[in-house]
Amino acid sequence: MEQSLTDDAQRFLQLATRLRRLGDRSPAQEIAVTPSHFTLLEAIAEMPGSNLQHIADALRLSPPTVSIAIRQMESTGWVERRPHPQDRRAFQCYLTAEGRKVYQQAVATHRRKFERLLQGLTPTERNTLLTLLERTLQAAEVPPASDQSSSRKNP
Repeated sequence: MEQSLTDDAQRFLQLATRLRRLGDRSPAQEIAVTPSHFTLLEAIAEMPGSNLQHIADALRLSPPTVSIAIRQMESTGWVERRPHPQDRRAFQCYLTAEGRKVYQQAVATHRRKFERLLQGLTPTERNTLLTLLERTLQAAEVPPASDQSSSRKNP
């Protein structure tokens, strides 16, 4: 009997929840970075010098949400704001040396988590899993047809 898309979506949600909970099991190796702070560290690492609006747009978050998180991470010493050279009202965000260190440790922790996840698969199975995941994400990242048609009307 074939499962419905709704059933498959529910199964995927359960697997994603289990994946999110998968940790290193060794508290000494865990980094005290919340998922939201990791996301922001990653964005700033990939787009150094970006302003708050650019980061908010890239993460699809509101500027006030990003502003609060940046202030929190400034207080931890992970992020610094510098005045924008052309716009006195704006500032640019950069990781501090400590922020880069914390980000690199968090990336290493995530990589170990995914290595552990994939170690039970053969290279062919890993390739199949990753290829299907990439296809799924590519399909989900394409705006619905109604969004595409409205964007064509308003160039």
